Amino acid sequence: EWLNVQAMGRHLIDLRILAQNELSDFDLEKQSDLPSLLKFLGISPTEYHAPPANNSIKKELQQHLQLLQILSSSLSPKLFSLTKWCPFNYGMMNHLSPMSKVESLLFREYIHRKHSVPKPYEQFSLAPLPAETFFSGIFSDVLLVSFHLLPARIAVQEHIVPRTDQINVFEKLLQELFQLISDHPSSRGLQLQKAATDLLEAFPEYLTHSKGLFNDPMCAEQLYILRSAAMEQSLKQFEPFNTIVIHYDADGYYLRLPENVIGAVNIKKFVERLSVQLPYGTNFIAQKMFQTMLAYNKRNFVLLDEQQRIIIRGSALQQRGMERFLRVLIHRTIECLFMQDAARIHHTFASAHTQIVHHRWSPADFCKIETAKESLDLYQHAVATGNRQRTPAMEAALRAGYFVKSGEKLSYYLTGTDPESDPLLNSKLGVEWDSMAPDENTAHYLKRLQETIEKFQIFFEPIAFQQLISLDELFPFSPAGITIIERKLIPSAPSSKMENDNYGIWLADSE
Repeated sequence: EWLNVQAMGRHLIDLRILAQNELSDFDLEKQSDLPSLLKFLGISPTEYHAPPANNSIKKELQQHLQLLQILSSSLSPKLFSLTKWCPFNYGMMNHLSPMSKVESLLFREYIHRKHSVPKPYEQFSLAPLPAETFFSGIFSDVLLVSFHLLPARIAVQEHIVPRTDQINVFEKLLQELFQLISDHPSSRGLQLQKAATDLLEAFPEYLTHSKGLFNDPMCAEQLYILRSAAMEQSLKQFEPFNTIVIHYDADGYYLRLPENVIGAVNIKKFVERLSVQLPYGTNFIAQKMFQTMLAYNKRNFVLLDEQQRIIIRGSALQQRGMERFLRVLIHRTIECLFMQDAARIHHTFASAHTQIVHHRWSPADFCKIETAKESLDLYQHAVATGNRQRTPAMEAALRAGYFVKSGEKLSYYLTGTDPESDPLLNSKLGVEWDSMAPDENTAHYLKRLQETIEKFQIFFEPIAFQQLISLDELFPFSPAGITIIERKLIPSAPSSKMENDNYGIWLADSE
């Protein structure tokens, strides 16, 4: 709890937060060991040597502190550069969102000039940027390339600034940040460049900030249209280079590289050739290389990075709150697809089916989790007055006479025999399940299993997929003739650009 600790003359920096601000895919809760974190950040501790198995505790702690020092020395300079620009101290800067940093620069200049600040526009939101999957299937050697500061370049060149910025601070700050990047091209100014780049990425997004003093829905929509057009126009850039665009979205373009592009040097040259004649004078930058990509549909795909980590994007394959046995099924099926192992997919599905039919599992495998928002008394009163919807877990707690306090996590499962049973009427708490007399709704969970495995049908021919999930015991399963196929998908019609939300209450933004 960093707020509860003070050291006079010092700023306490939580390195976990400092690292998390640099990462998007790395899960610090699951992979918190320092060597893995440093490797993911691209930091090579040349002087560090892993401790031997019989090393003393003292030496292990010294080496652990050495890694912490390397991590701090690598990440702190950028934060220090931001602290020199924004009106916050070094410790506080580590906990601010990019939007807060941008607004602090604008607000400080208005206060300095003794100029009144504007009232924010009403809350609004933009639809997600265009995204498209052009192929489904399994692809190897996939490169993610993205535009370098495209929204900020559009804002500067098209003079897209908040209408309420009466003293033109927004555009001047953008120009100064771009100038700072061009004035410090050497490695000595690398951290300064990173700090300026972070702010340049945040400035255009600030226009859509619901509680930002200088937000502007009209300018945000104009920037959205120009950025979307530039992204779609740039798709033509890949045609002469014998490369396939598998998917593109706000993060960039996922490309299957030509066979002759091998190694970091050739990839760099290839990206430079792709960057010729891009709109607004921007260029592509290689973000990351992936060993394998499982392309599913728009905004839904799975990546296998060079550290053998599986990254699932989108919710089509795995939804939040899904039962554990289905999450395990999805992860194992994805692993089998990456290895092109049809026999293991069949075995995984058959094992899950047997597990359900013969009750060879525990409540943790098939229960869903719900967090109680209030005690049972308050829940009943809110339901009676129409201010609250009934939920399966709370209804199960009522039937069981279980004491519930606010914030408690309740696990529940469904009983009965109807696969379409009503969760509100047939829910029971996980603690009530008895392995000697199991009463979970087998038909319901078999239906859930079938629906989940059918999500992978797109990767096979219909006959091959039915053979893959067949549980016929008369004929042994054979993977012969079952192959993963690539499909060319038809692009969908573009969605609307603007979504107006007239909410009466502003919700606090997470920092």
